[in-house]
Amino acid sequence: MAALYKLIKKVPEKEYTECFIKFAEAHAGQAMRRKAVSRFGTSVKDETFNLNLFWNTIFSPEVPERLRTLSMESLSRLVSKDSGLREDYISNAGTNIVSGTMFESSLEVLRKLGFTTALISGYGHPPERKFDDFMRTHCVIALAVKACAAFHGAIRRNFVPEMAKTIMGQALDGMSVGAQARLYLDFLHEACTVCDSVGLSQSDIETIWGCYVGEPFCEEHSGVFWETLMKEKKETRKYGFFNSTKALVDFFDSYLANSTRFAARKMTAQGLQCFRKYFEIVNGVTSDSKSVSRRPDRLKGVDMVWKLAIECDSSAIRTQSASWLIDMNFRYMLSIGAEKKLVVLHFMQTAFLWTHSFPKPALSLLQAFILRYIPKSSSYSIESKKPPASLPWTRRTFPPRPSTT
Repeated sequence: MAALYKLIKKVPEKEYTECFIKFAEAHAGQAMRRKAVSRFGTSVKDETFNLNLFWNTIFSPEVPERLRTLSMESLSRLVSKDSGLREDYISNAGTNIVSGTMFESSLEVLRKLGFTTALISGYGHPPERKFDDFMRTHCVIALAVKACAAFHGAIRRNFVPEMAKTIMGQALDGMSVGAQARLYLDFLHEACTVCDSVGLSQSDIETIWGCYVGEPFCEEHSGVFWETLMKEKKETRKYGFFNSTKALVDFFDSYLANSTRFAARKMTAQGLQCFRKYFEIVNGVTSDSKSVSRRPDRLKGVDMVWKLAIECDSSAIRTQSASWLIDMNFRYMLSIGAEKKLVVLHFMQTAFLWTHSFPKPALSLLQAFILRYIPKSSSYSIESKKPPASLPWTRRTFPPRPSTT
């Protein structure tokens, strides 16, 4: 084992390959199994396991991103079952974060070794309380949000529309723009999930929203935010970055359903999925429920649904939103028959108001509503295009026209 360790150590970084990283992981794993590892008998500096090879690779700008990612995964697997080694590496990463040294890579180490492992292992994992103390004492959330804003500011200063299709794949400080954009959100999300004493402040949410949704580089860039927002926490805190239902409702009212902050015409497919999920959570309405207990025009965020059904640049989004809006009204009418006329009247009045600024989509929405409503309220079927059988049919004859000769 010692001879093999020396051979592995002699390989220069520029010659690292995926096979080499996997081989080094297998060697380190075998060495760790042979030697009983204890918290006090072994530290990060113990070279017999060659763990520093993975650590150095993670922070090396000369190594391709895919190899750094593979090294991170290897190190995570090797130390996951030994809390002593794991805490040592987490401590080193925390020191780097506080000092600003290799900040993004250190965030990834802390996320992967700390938060991700805690989530996989479940709540009550031993280092969890230490994370709380560390995150709170050193204001790591604020540091991560500040770094996220600085990163996006640096990209945006040199951004031109022609870069939109390739921006997420471009390299910056050895890491692609897309990987860094995702890293900040993943770190913040998992930190809020694992640590009870930390969370995003209103200013933090404002900053993140501005970075990813206010001025996105491309649809894929904003998609990173929607994808993270869709993740649910375990146990009682279920809604992404938010520690309470009130915080989620405030976010929905201030951002998702606020047309001054969020332009409906720019909505994407991922954004619509996220908006609908939070709309249903906030209003207590699920897509599989057969009835709606509140009038649709009184639901939070329904004005944004109207905007999506009429204003959105994407025809697919308009169609989905229109179908959702009509379905919402009909489910309410089926459950509360007494207010059916009020619902129909309000829907038609609202649609007519929209015809002044967006005549074509507004009339299309109104037509779709009428076509669905008439078969439910009358025995006459538009699809058959035949008169009802109950109406009499009388053949009438007329006298011949008199001759003029």
